[in-house]
Amino acid sequence: MNPPNILRKPKLHFDTADRPSHVTFDDGQRLCRILAWTQFSEARWEHDNPETIEIEIGEWIVALRGHNLGPLLLAIGGPTLALVRAIPTLANDSERDQDTFVTAIQFARPLPTLVPRASQLELPLKP
Repeated sequence: MNPPNILRKPKLHFDTADRPSHVTFDDGQRLCRILAWTQFSEARWEHDNPETIEIEIGEWIVALRGHNLGPLLLAIGGPTLALVRAIPTLANDSERDQDTFVTAIQFARPLPTLVPRASQLELPLKP
């Protein structure tokens, strides 16, 4: 006899805090990086690629790959995200279908732009 499926609250495999000053990204393998929220620029979650969120923060683009990432995007937008750690072993666990988790974190430097940004002193001001 098979046990009945037990409904449970989905687990969020990341930590939040009330107005954290920093966020920690741990790839679970070789690198843990702590970045200041004051350097946050943007987060992107493309509809045709729902398993990846890209965050521009400081001098980094942080790519988070995982499952059911909607709650994580809300924590980034808060910003209440304090820690996210990649847990690749959850990728093939069918009991975790309702959970939110990251399976891989990659750090990259943004590509340099061809057009330099104007400083505040160089912006055209109209009287």
